[in-house]
Formats: sequence, C-alpha cells, structure tokens
Amino acid sequence: MNTPDLRRLDGVVSSRILAALAEASACLDALEIAHAVIGGLAVGAWGYPRATKDVDFLVRAADVFDVHGNIVTFRAHVPIEVNGVKVDYLPAEDHGLEKALVDPIVPVEALFLLKLRAWRRQDQTDLAKLIELGADVDHIRKWLRNRIEDEAVTRLDKLTAAVDAGEQ
Repeated sequence: MNTPDLRRLDGVVSSRILAALAEASACLDALEIAHAVIGGLAVGAWGYPRATKDVDFLVRAADVFDVHGNIVTFRAHVPIEVNGVKVDYLPAEDHGLEKALVDPIVPVEALFLLKLRAWRRQDQTDLAKLIELGADVDHIRKWLRNRIEDEAVTRLDKLTAAVDAGEQ
C-alpha cells in the first residue's frame, strides 16, 4: 500500500466510470484546476478496488464554484456529468486539505480523514479493507492527532480494534 495506482480499478470498476474519470480529470487539467481523486475510486487506487457509480474530486472551492450572494453555481466548463456519470466535488478548504491537491489521487491520510468524518457503513468497510491490506494505521493515527482530529482518531481506533477482532 505504498502508492496509489488507478490501474487497480481495471476489471472491477466499470469502463464507463473510468472513462468519465479520465475525461473529467483532463477537463480540469485544461482549466488548470488542481484536483485529487477521492471516494471509492481513491479507495480502489490505494488497494481495495470496488464498484462505484460516480467520480469524486477534492478541489479548491474558488476554482470550481462561483458565489453570487446566496447562490452557488459551478464555474464555466467544470464537468458535473460525463456520459451520464455524475462528477462530484468536495472543497478541500472545508476539511483543511488544501495540501492534498498535489497528487492526482488523495494521500491515504486524507482519504482516511474524509471517510472517518463521513462514517457511513461503506466508508467503514472501505477503511477496514485498507487496514487489512496494510495501511499504516500508526502513521495515520499520528497524522490525525497532529491535526487534532480527536473524533477521527477515536473512530480509527474503534475500526482497527474491530478489524483485529475479525468483526469487520
């Protein structure tokens, strides 16, 4: 689990989703919008490929959204759907993850943070699988503690204990 690799998604994720990912990313590159893959596709790139129905990116809000008083719209030419595949954006600033926009796939620590915050059943399953595959939990825990993410650390510890006990 040292480096993410989108090739891990081949044969697991629909070619339609992968094509949408490539096209949306190319469009964002052309618009010079820094972005990193998050969500199910990032989980797969980090080692646990699974089916997903959309493409999720971490971005800077100002690069993707325009604010007009109380109304927020997408900036011109920012893809919100590619061939019927929904493209979603999560503002990096909302999670203090602006530094995570340097690689095409979000760093594993940031991926854990996002999924620990969301804490839906699928997020828990994704993280449990990454832990089983050898995610450096001690490193991630330290990273979370440095950010003073107490609730995320508590959830990580709970999830790690469940994985160790064979409950996940």
